[in-house]
Amino acid sequence: MIVEGQIYSARGVAKELRIATTTVYAMAKNGRIPCFQATPHSQLRFAGWQIRAWIDSMAKEKEVKQNGSKTERGHRNTVAL
Repeated sequence: MIVEGQIYSARGVAKELRIATTTVYAMAKNGRIPCFQATPHSQLRFAGWQIRAWIDSMAKEKEVKQNGSKTERGHRNTVAL
């Protein structure tokens, strides 16, 4: 479980997310997962609170795609042009 107040290495994030460390690095390189470097030549680090927020946003995005952005009545949202 990702702890919000903790800083993770790529290996730590990979372990928690149950994905390969190389996948974490690839996602970081492509800007698909939040990360930072303390100095220009240091290893990547991942803030727990940012990873938690990222996971939550990915879950919400998936839910919207699965539900087709339906309203409470079950009708799709439409925009009049």
